[in-house]
Amino acid sequence: MSHALEAAVAATLDAFTETAWYAYAIVPSGAAVPTGLAILEGAVIELVTEGAVAALVSPIPRDLFTASVATTMMADPAWVAARAEAHHGVILAASEHGACLPLAFGALFSSPEPLRAWLAQREACLLAALEQASGAVEWSVTLSQDEAGHHAWLDGHDPRLGALLAQVERAGEGTGYLLRRQLDRARQDTARAHLHATGADLARALAAWARAVTPDPLPQAHAKGAQRWTALVSRPLQDDLLAAVAHIVRVLDGTGLAVTCKGPWPAYAFAREAMSHAA
Repeated sequence: MSHALEAAVAATLDAFTETAWYAYAIVPSGAAVPTGLAILEGAVIELVTEGAVAALVSPIPRDLFTASVATTMMADPAWVAARAEAHHGVILAASEHGACLPLAFGALFSSPEPLRAWLAQREACLLAALEQASGAVEWSVTLSQDEAGHHAWLDGHDPRLGALLAQVERAGEGTGYLLRRQLDRARQDTARAHLHATGADLARALAAWARAVTPDPLPQAHAKGAQRWTALVSRPLQDDLLAAVAHIVRVLDGTGLAVTCKGPWPAYAFAREAMSHAA
């Protein structure tokens, strides 16, 4: 959830109410309301409209999504997973109907009035983002590194590393130790430079076909030598974007670097970025 939306949601929950309005996504006013399963069984999905934009919402018992309430279900991972799946299902259905800016799971407003005020303050920015997202989907593209494989490939393809490696093999024990340390530093520097250049090439290839390309930071535990982007691309141009990525995959074969694509998804990352600028 964006910081602006998180603050707005928190402010609406200060005063206890029995009902909260669970918000799924921002859509154009007059958009079709998805049918099917809402966030809770038996809940209805409706529009809260302000000007040219609207939010898809469901009135729900507030207690279920309020961690401070003793009866909350948020401590149950299975319950949360089922609700998150339902949230995503509503967004998928809304995206099939037209432009949609998904909100993060768990966005609550105490009543329609604060939600309308939030929409009114950001109407122009949200409307522009909806126009850009119309008819588009997201693809997540990750560049990853097998460090040992990448270093081995660079040893055989980078002249400087090749020369240092030859010196290490000819050197005696004392000099060899210093040269090995120099070789290790050179490998790390060369690998970083090659990874950066490859990432720049990949980002340019995505930008050639996408409406927007958003860098997507990876969790620190999984980010070693990896970069990820989310590309918002018109549905008819998906094959062209994937073909551009496939070409880079072929170029990288055997280098210790790899590119993977996942999608298509609704415009989650684009919406998060757009709403961060709408505050």
